[in-house]
Amino acid sequence: MMLNMQRVARSHVEADRPLARRIGVRIRAERLQRGLTQAQLAEGRYTKAYVSALENGHIKPSMAALNFLAGRMGIPATTLIGDDGSRWSRLEADLRLASGDWQTAADAYSDLLASEPTSTAVRAELLKGLSEALCRLEHGAEAAKRRTSLQRPEGPRTSPERRTGRPTACTCSRTRWKRGA
Repeated sequence: MMLNMQRVARSHVEADRPLARRIGVRIRAERLQRGLTQAQLAEGRYTKAYVSALENGHIKPSMAALNFLAGRMGIPATTLIGDDGSRWSRLEADLRLASGDWQTAADAYSDLLASEPTSTAVRAELLKGLSEALCRLEHGAEAAKRRTSLQRPEGPRTSPERRTGRPTACTCSRTRWKRGA
């Protein structure tokens, strides 16, 4: 009888491992995004080894641990345990744009931008997708405003016309310049 209980206990541990890994990946991503070390995150209540075990999916955190760690990172605990299914992915937004579902694409890009992407390059790509969707919806002024909302620190902007010496059209323009024209 005791042997049977041990098998059941092991199967529960194995069944929960994917959940532990998902939570661990989220903890690591949030910690790295904030520039914290494992020791800094754990300081005051836990150990570096505990945070490492969580991030690697070896153990599941208690709700008290999740609340503590989330509080240290300045995020709600639901961010660490929430279901990713309710969020848009970049691929989904790009596919909506490519398939002509412009309003849904615009909504998806807006949601992704609201989640504050970490890199300037990602933010620029999301703004590009949003402006394209808005342009297709004939909201050109809003598209132009969104497209220019990201300041590039790497120097003065040059237009495609200046770089190539040839006029180019906006991606949302109904009239496009053809190569060789």
